[in-house]
Amino acid sequence: MKIITLITFRNEEHFLKTPIQSVANITDEVVCINDKSTDNSQKVAEELWASVYENTHASELGSTENEIRNSLLNLGREHNGTHFIILDADEALSSNFENNIQLIKELVQGLEKLQQEVI
Repeated sequence: MKIITLITFRNEEHFLKTPIQSVANITDEVVCINDKSTDNSQKVAEELWASVYENTHASELGSTENEIRNSLLNLGREHNGTHFIILDADEALSSNFENNIQLIKELVQGLEKLQQEVI
C-alpha cells in the first residue's frame, strides 16, 4: 500500500505548509500541481519535499476542476499510489484523523477484496 496526498495550489504560499504538515506522519508522498502560481507556493511545497508539477491544462481561460483532479489522480498513479488523500491548499487533516489511519491501512484494493470474498 502506498498513500499519496494530492494537492493543487495557486498562490497559496501562506497556507500551503498547513496541509502538507498535516499529512506528514501518514502519507508516503505528497504530489502537487502548481496552477500558475505567481508567488512562492512552489518553493514552499518543494521545501517540504513535495513533488510539484505544472498544470498542463492551464490556458487564458483557466482549467476546470475536473481536468486538474484527473491530472492529480494520474500523477498519483504514476507514483504507484494505491490510496489517495486529496486536499485543497487551504485545508488540513485534523489530528484525530491520524489516530484512525489504521482504518485506511486495512483497506484493500478492489480486485484484492473481490478475491478475498470469493475464497
